[in-house]
Amino acid sequence: MDVRSITRYLKRQLKPAGAQWFVVYERLLGSTLFYPLFDLHLARHAPDPDFAVVDDVFLRRLTTTGRIRKSVSTHHSAATGQTIVFYSPDFVHSALQQDYRIVFGTSNRDRSLQPQQIRPLLPRLESCLLPLIRNTHSRFRRICRPWVQEIRQAYFKDLSYRDALTRALELVAGVCGSCAGRILLRSNMSHTTTYVSADQDRSIDSEQVHRIFRVLLDNGGPVRIPESVLARQDLPGFRGLFFHLEDENFSAAILLLFDSQANGHGDIFGILREMVLQVSHFLAETSPLNAKLRDSFINRDLQNAVMGLLPLLERDEFIHSLPCMIREYLRVGYVAFYLPESEGFNWRRHQHDGEIQPTSTGQLREAHSNCLLMQCVHSGKTILKTVLSGKEKSQVLDSPSIASVLYYPLQEKGEVVALLKIADHTPSAITFAHLHRLRMLEPYLITALENISRYHILLQMVFRDSETGLLNRRGFEEQIARQLDVGKTRGRHFAIMFIGLDRSESHFHSPSLMSRRRLLLAHSQWLQVKLPPTTIIGFDGESTFQALITEMDLNEALKLARNICWERKMLHAEENETVTYSIGVSSFPLNGTNVEALSLAAEQALMISRYQGGDTASIMGSEILKKLSLEILSGLLGRRTFKTGPELLDGVMEKISIRDQDQNGLTVFEVINSLVTAVDAKDHYTGNHSSESSIFSVALAKRLGLDEQAVERLRIASKLHDVGKIGIPEYILCKQEKLSIDEMEVMKRHSEIGARIIRPISSLRHIADIIEHHHERWDGTGYPNNLRGEEIPLESRILAVVDAFHAMISDRPYRNAMSRETALEEIAREAGHQFDPYISRQFVDLMHERKTAL
Repeated sequence: MDVRSITRYLKRQLKPAGAQWFVVYERLLGSTLFYPLFDLHLARHAPDPDFAVVDDVFLRRLTTTGRIRKSVSTHHSAATGQTIVFYSPDFVHSALQQDYRIVFGTSNRDRSLQPQQIRPLLPRLESCLLPLIRNTHSRFRRICRPWVQEIRQAYFKDLSYRDALTRALELVAGVCGSCAGRILLRSNMSHTTTYVSADQDRSIDSEQVHRIFRVLLDNGGPVRIPESVLARQDLPGFRGLFFHLEDENFSAAILLLFDSQANGHGDIFGILREMVLQVSHFLAETSPLNAKLRDSFINRDLQNAVMGLLPLLERDEFIHSLPCMIREYLRVGYVAFYLPESEGFNWRRHQHDGEIQPTSTGQLREAHSNCLLMQCVHSGKTILKTVLSGKEKSQVLDSPSIASVLYYPLQEKGEVVALLKIADHTPSAITFAHLHRLRMLEPYLITALENISRYHILLQMVFRDSETGLLNRRGFEEQIARQLDVGKTRGRHFAIMFIGLDRSESHFHSPSLMSRRRLLLAHSQWLQVKLPPTTIIGFDGESTFQALITEMDLNEALKLARNICWERKMLHAEENETVTYSIGVSSFPLNGTNVEALSLAAEQALMISRYQGGDTASIMGSEILKKLSLEILSGLLGRRTFKTGPELLDGVMEKISIRDQDQNGLTVFEVINSLVTAVDAKDHYTGNHSSESSIFSVALAKRLGLDEQAVERLRIASKLHDVGKIGIPEYILCKQEKLSIDEMEVMKRHSEIGARIIRPISSLRHIADIIEHHHERWDGTGYPNNLRGEEIPLESRILAVVDAFHAMISDRPYRNAMSRETALEEIAREAGHQFDPYISRQFVDLMHERKTAL
C-alpha cells in the first residue's frame, strides 16, 4: 500500500472510535521531549496546539508501573480553552524501538473517545507506521540535503567545527524565521566544546541572548520559552525554543528566538533533528583524521605567518603589518598591537585590524591600573576572557561590542615589551585554541623583534659616523630623499647646510690640544644647540658637518648660517677658539629637486665660502662659481687670465704636484674642481656639463646597484672627467664650427691628459682609469686604447652613456640641442655598438621615470 492508501484506510477505521486526530511523535535525540513527526486529521479537525511538542511525562501521566495508560486522559487546553480527551496506547514494535508515541485525541463533548475500539486496530496501525515514518524522514532529508552540503563545505574550508556550526545555525535561522540563535556543541570523541551564535536581527542585545542561554543551559528549560519570560530578560516581543540534542558522538544545546509575529516552518523540530543527525554523522566520520589535518592546517598557517613576519625589518612596517597577519592566522574578528610609552606607565595602541571599530578612548590609551591590559602588563601573564561580564567590558575600553578577549604579553628578559589584544564581538569566540596557536607563533614574534633590533644596529653602522654618532654622508642623503618626498607631495621647502671646519687638520694634528674625536663631539653638541630642534645633522667623516632644516627657505637659512659664523667668530676672539666655520647653503626647490643637485649646490657654496677666507656663509650660483674658479686658477698660476693649452697644462701639473694641501686655503680636490669649472666656463656651449654629468652618473650607478665606494668614485670622476681639456689649445676648445679631422684628433687627447693630471695625486689616483677610458666604445672603436666590451672599466661605461647624453641635449655652435626623447632614442640605438647594452637600457628607463632634468 502506498501512503495515500494507508491514510484513507486509517481515517476509515478510526472515525467510529471518536478520534478527531492522531499524532505520531518522535523522541528528540537524547531528550525526554517528543515532537510531532506527522499527524492525521479526521473530519478536518487539526491537533490541538498544546500537543505540538510534548513531554514524556505528559504522555505517561505517571502511574505506579510507569507505563502509559490504556484508558483515556483529559487535558484542559490553554490555547483553545477546551477539554481534550486523549489516548496514548503503549505498544512495542521492533522496527520503531520505542522512540515513537501515538496520541489519539478529540475535543468533541458529544462523542467521547472509545479506546476499546482503537485497541483492535493497533496491530494493523503498527504495520502501517513504518512506511509513513520513512516517508516523513525522506522528506526531511530532501530539505536538509543542500544545507548539509553547505555545512560540509564550510567545515572543509578550514577544518573548523565553528564554521560548520555557524553555517548550520544560519540556515536553520533562515528557514524557521529565527532572529537569533545559539549552539553549544560538545564532542564526546575529541573532548572539545564549540560555541557559535547568529543574530539575524541586529537590534537584539547579544549579551542578553547569551545570558538567557547560559541560564537555560545550567538550569534546564522548557522547550517553549514564553514571551513573559523573555520580557523579564529585556527581550519583549519575542518567543523562543530551547532544547538538548544528544547522540553517541555529540551533545548539543540549541536556543532559537523568534519574533512573536513571525510564522516559522511547521516541521522545524523534524528538520532540526535530521540536520543534527546528519551533521553528527559527518563529524563522526571526519573526527579520526581531524586532529592530524587540523595540525597540518595550523602548520600551514604558521608557516605563512612566519614567512610574512620575518622579512619585516623596518619597525613601522612591522607594527603596521602585524595585526592583519595575526588576524588572518587566528581567524578572529579583531587584533590590536600595543607598545609602552612614558617608561611603561601608559600603553598606546599603535595599530589595529578587524571588524570592531575602537572608541576614541581606546584609540589613545588604556592606562588606568584597573583595566585588563594593565593587569596583563603588571602580571606578565596571559588574560583570557571567553565571555566578558558587564563589569569586565568596562575594563576593556576598546569597544563596548567586544564580548570575548585575549590579552597576550610579549616578553624579553622577563619584561613585557609589547602586547597583543585578540577580541571578537561574539561570546566564547576567543578560546584556548587561539591561545595555543599564539604560543606556537610567539618564538617567531620574538625573533622578528630581535631581527628589527639587529637591523637598526646595522643601520647605525651603515648610516652613522663612528666618531660622532651622527649620520654619515649616505645616511644624510637618505634623509634628504625622504624630505624630498614630503616636499614634492605637500609643497614644503627645506634647506641644507654644509658646515666646514676651517683650519681643522692643523688643529687635529696639534699634540697639545684635545683629540679629534673630542673636538668633533664638542662641535656636534654646539651645533645641535644653535640649530632648530627638528634639524637633522650629519658628518662626512672628514671635516664637514651637514644639516637639513625643515620648513626653512633659502634666505632664512643663509641668515641663520651667517649668525652661526658670527658666533663662532666671537668665540674665536673671546675664548682663543682656533676653529671657525665656512658654510654653504642650498634649498629645495630653488637649488634642485633631487639629492644630488641639492648636495652639489651646498658643496659648491661651501667652496665659495672657503675661498673667501672662511668664517662666512655663501649660496651657490653658476655664474658666481665660474667667476670664482677662474680667480682660483689665476691665483694659483700667478696670472690674471689664462688660456688653455700645453703651456697651461705644464704650469698646472707643476703647481699641483707640490701642493698636498694648503692648511690656510683649498684642498687639492677643490683646486681640481675649480679647474674643471673654469674649463666649463671656457667651453661655453657645455655650461655646467661636469656638475650635471655627476648627478646623472650617481643616479644611474645607484640604479645599477653599485656599492657605496664605487658610487663615490664615479661621482668624483664625473665631476673631473673633462679636466684634461686644459691641455687642449683654446682655439680648438672654443671653435665655433665643427672640428676638422686633425683638430678632432687633438681633442681626443683630453681623456689621456686628464688621467695624467689626476694620477700623481694620491687621494684621486683611484679615478684616473675611469677618466682615461670614458670615451672607449663597446665595439672596440673608441679611444685612447680601443678597449672592447667588459675590458672597459664599469664606471667608464656608465660615464660614457651619461657624457654622450648630456652632450646631445646641449647646444653646440654648429647645431641645436636635441630633445631629451631624441637623445634617449639615440642612446638606445647605439646600445651594443657605442654603449654597454645593459647600462643603456637602464639609463633610458631611468630617464623615462625621472621626467624632469636632474
